[in-house]
Amino acid sequence: MSSLSLRARLTIWYVMALVAILTVFAAGVLALQRRVGMQRIDGALDATAAQLTNMLHEELRELDAPKLAAEESVSVIASPGNAMAILDRDGGVLSARLGALSLTDLVAGGVPASGIRTVETAHGAWRVHVDPRTLEGVDVFFVVASPLSDLARDQRELRQAMALGIPIALLLAAAGGLWIASIGLRPVTAMARRAVAIPLTGEDDLGAPVRDDELGQLTRAFNGLVGRLRAALQTQRQFMADASHELRSPVSVIRAAADVALSRRSRDESEYREALTIAGAQSCRLGTLVEDMLVLARADAGGYPFRPIDFWKKL
Repeated sequence: MSSLSLRARLTIWYVMALVAILTVFAAGVLALQRRVGMQRIDGALDATAAQLTNMLHEELRELDAPKLAAEESVSVIASPGNAMAILDRDGGVLSARLGALSLTDLVAGGVPASGIRTVETAHGAWRVHVDPRTLEGVDVFFVVASPLSDLARDQRELRQAMALGIPIALLLAAAGGLWIASIGLRPVTAMARRAVAIPLTGEDDLGAPVRDDELGQLTRAFNGLVGRLRAALQTQRQFMADASHELRSPVSVIRAAADVALSRRSRDESEYREALTIAGAQSCRLGTLVEDMLVLARADAGGYPFRPIDFWKKL
């Protein structure tokens, strides 16, 4: 990824973050849709159980036989697609409309447990509501069930819609992110072009920043860096000029002493000794200058740590 441009990397990171967000969002939408669907089904089962209770209560007031009252109530309340049954206190069937299901598919053997639950049957998942009641001295269990096939179909269609819509959204987001990154990095590209054209001499820089955001901070930092580089180059040039001047003097003296000593075929020993003395003294001076330059070079390279001292106290 390091070989890609910054614009491409920003787009890739943007798309990756968007993928994570959309994945969490899709999972949340599916969970919320399932929860809402379950609440809708549970509400419908509660309403059906309440209708069945009211109907059985009315029938028990008119009829003495609970089984006949149960059959009448179930025949009136029964709706296509749903299953319902009325059981006695021992779990025996008073009346039922179960369709292709059997009672054991919805409730376990014996006395059923009250509440709402999801059961898996050979015909798919069903939501089962068991409500125990005592009506006119008769203990009964109302069993009302609704298939979850519609909810499963809605979930499947929602997943298919997301599987189609999310990639399209990611493609559009990638194109938009690439375009936004191009616009956002355009000032940086222009700054890079101006920076390449800046000469090492003179006073040219990127100019005063025209904005106060991060790009303005970058412009000010770059201008400061250019100023420090020019100051360092100027100091280096001045140092080279001063060093050349200081080195030229002893070299010139040594050369002059040697030329004078060799200008005649023979000289006294004292004259040669005087010429060598001059050359030796200037050589020592030259060595001292070279050592000082070496110390300065090492100090600039960080070879010697700087330790601040109070000059006036030392005096």
